[in-house]
Amino acid sequence: MWRRFQFFEKELVKDTGSKEAKQSLKKISIACSSGGNGFLFFGDIEGGVHVANRDLDIPYYWKAYNRTLTHMQQGTQKNLLVTVGNDEDSIDSTVKVWNLEVLETQGFPSVYRSFQLGHMTVTELAVSPDCAALAIGMADGTVIISLGDITKDRAISSWKTTIRRGYPITALGFVGNGRKWNLFAATSDSVSVVEVTRDGLGEVETLDGRGCEIGCAAITSSDELVIGRKEAIYFYNSHGRGPCRAFEGDRKICSWFRNYLVVVDQAPTNIKYNTLTIYDDKNKFIGYSGSFENVYAVVSEWGFIFVVTKDGTVYKLVEKDTQTKLETLFRKNLYQVAIDMADSNHLDKNAIVEIFVQYGDHLYDKGDYDGAIEQYIKTIGFGTIEPSYVIKQFLDAQRIHNLTLYLEKLHEAGEANDNHTTLLLNCYTKLKQRENSQKLDDFIKKPDLKFDIETAIRVCRQAGYYEHVLELAKRTGSHYWVLKVLLEDLRRDREALAYIMSLPFHEAQENFRKYGQLLIQTLPTEVTIFLLQLCTGSSKADPDQFIPLFVNSPDHLIQFLQDVLDKGRATPLLFNTLLDLYLRGDDDETPAIKKQRQEKALELLSNPQANYDTGTALVLCQMQDFKQGQLVLYEKLMLYNEILQHYMDIDDYANVVKTCRKYSKVAPYLWARALVYLTDKDPELNLRQEIIEVLRNIDSNNIFPPNQVIKMLSQGNAYLGLITSYTSKHIQEQEREISEDTKRIKSYQEETARHRQEIEDLTVGVKKFQFHKCTRCSQVLDLPAVHFLCNHSFHQRCLGENENICPECAEENKDFRNRQRALEENARKHSEFFRQLDTSGNNDGFGIIAKYFGRGVFDKPQQETVEAGVLPTLDPGLFQDLVGTLITELKK
Repeated sequence: MWRRFQFFEKELVKDTGSKEAKQSLKKISIACSSGGNGFLFFGDIEGGVHVANRDLDIPYYWKAYNRTLTHMQQGTQKNLLVTVGNDEDSIDSTVKVWNLEVLETQGFPSVYRSFQLGHMTVTELAVSPDCAALAIGMADGTVIISLGDITKDRAISSWKTTIRRGYPITALGFVGNGRKWNLFAATSDSVSVVEVTRDGLGEVETLDGRGCEIGCAAITSSDELVIGRKEAIYFYNSHGRGPCRAFEGDRKICSWFRNYLVVVDQAPTNIKYNTLTIYDDKNKFIGYSGSFENVYAVVSEWGFIFVVTKDGTVYKLVEKDTQTKLETLFRKNLYQVAIDMADSNHLDKNAIVEIFVQYGDHLYDKGDYDGAIEQYIKTIGFGTIEPSYVIKQFLDAQRIHNLTLYLEKLHEAGEANDNHTTLLLNCYTKLKQRENSQKLDDFIKKPDLKFDIETAIRVCRQAGYYEHVLELAKRTGSHYWVLKVLLEDLRRDREALAYIMSLPFHEAQENFRKYGQLLIQTLPTEVTIFLLQLCTGSSKADPDQFIPLFVNSPDHLIQFLQDVLDKGRATPLLFNTLLDLYLRGDDDETPAIKKQRQEKALELLSNPQANYDTGTALVLCQMQDFKQGQLVLYEKLMLYNEILQHYMDIDDYANVVKTCRKYSKVAPYLWARALVYLTDKDPELNLRQEIIEVLRNIDSNNIFPPNQVIKMLSQGNAYLGLITSYTSKHIQEQEREISEDTKRIKSYQEETARHRQEIEDLTVGVKKFQFHKCTRCSQVLDLPAVHFLCNHSFHQRCLGENENICPECAEENKDFRNRQRALEENARKHSEFFRQLDTSGNNDGFGIIAKYFGRGVFDKPQQETVEAGVLPTLDPGLFQDLVGTLITELKK
């Protein structure tokens, strides 16, 4: 990928003191153009030649042809201009060579020579740089080649050759020197080269079976032909096709400027616009890219590129100076590009060396010590930096092999001193050198290791003596170094795995956590089997710790998790990870594989033995939009509202009712939501039966009072008949309840009157005891005897110690007193009263208030409680809250 820069500045060419575009070319119908030797030449379709100066003013003009002017090219080494046009109405073309030396003195040039081509249509014109060769391409595929002094008729040798019969010539270009020229010639379907010498023409050699369109070829500064096609840009030399640059585009113009290839493409989205791109092929970057409207010609002179549009507007592309471009590259840390640019621009050697220094510092800061030392080595011998600057950096970084290389290059260049030589010898002792290998061998393989093992291992490994490190590490049980060398240095992964498997359980587990990820990349199947043994064997390692090792091997992680779970090693992390893998999948998988994955995920979620974290699992299902899994988890989490909402979102009416029916025992409120949902639907959907079932369950569960249900039905889209039937039903039920309540009230009133009469009789009347038998022993009563107001009589001896309580009624009286005491205590629990009232929702709150009235929440305190010193008075603020709540409920 080539980097893009804006190394050219686009300027609109204007008249002095004006903000408008230059008008000098707007009235010219340009047919051809050329530039060089301090002027730009534009030929118009009426045969005139317009000469533009640096300000793009037109100081010179002459009529070159009476009819039309089709082609022109200026010599680069001689001040002459070659043109092709027509002086008559016939198709005979005339070639004229103009002497531009007299242009400034007499205002127009003189003609060196002129000759006609006959009945031929000219399609291309080429002049060699020294103006010693001339080539004219024809529409029939032939080329007329002239060699010699083209300003004189007698000094010219001419030949005619056919490049490809029947195909017009679309590009011509000379490369070579005055003794031998190679002429590149292209047609619409071929690229050829022919050798031109004073002895004649060589054979036409075809370089490519594909050609180019007119204007889409140019000769480079390195004497190559460059051709632009839609799919790419191709380079050719005299031996064949060279490199190819895969830049696509609808080519219109190809031109060469200094070291740049200028390409004009048709904009893909707007036919009125063109994209002009400037490529630096040597340094591999794009120096400019911009959009222009209807580009007609691209010419260069005075170090500028001029872009001429169809309406005569001219833009000037000014290349930034080298220092500015280098500073841009420095800011982007593109030092190699900066070096190549400086070299191609032939900057001073010391300036290039300074870039080497900056590049080396940059690579060093990035940690690329090998690249940094290569740049520092290029500075040796120029005195730009002291060797001590480099040496100090690589001593600090422990990059001895880089330092050794730098010191060797210092000696080769004759720049080393005694200190450098001493330092190099010290480095050799740390590096793998033949003359020191035997000494190091003997030292490492001593039977008695009387040295620091860790230091010895580090030095040997740094020197590249890996086998010695393995031997030393195995002898001393340094598993860390054995595995580090096997995996990182020798890449003997299978041997490293076997070594880990041979270790005791805890050491194998510890080392596998460190190096497992490396091994999985190369031996995934073997590692998975070993980990399964490690987690399900007698010692049973924790499988959770090995999950991160499979970060780049999801398929083997799935296999590992499945096997571990099959062995009964289940943890929430294992289940959640496996679920995540099932749900994630690949972007390019088939629908069948995706379905299979989702079935596995659903099976995992539905497994009652799977102890996954439901919250995490729900998040995973929501992220992957796995609806089936979400429903399973909603049920497990008792999120019945979410289950109902799912079916509501997809308008699955049957499952809406089915969900309410399924969970109505634990979540009767679902019927209320279903009613709101169904009554809001269009009556044309015919949801009458569903609404009837919902209403029946709302009534049976007492979710809403009837008036609230009727209000909801009237606000929705329910059927009028349904509202009428529901209202009639509940009016009838309420009438029946009123009738039953009236009867019950009358019964209670009669019973209350009877009880009051009994109390009054007991209080003021005379009670006659006429019982003859003891209630307990059923024997004839004899004195002493005890009679109770409850109409029970006992022998005194049958009562035992407690003569004040009737033994027959004691349990019943005790139970009554306990219930009364409980009611009084509950009546004082004000917070419980408000909690039940708040949680009643749309249910009958009035019923809760009535219930607490029945419990005596507003009763006056009992006398016995007052006597005990406790006065359960109701807080005034609480009383106000109760009254306000009661009024609200009554209004409902």
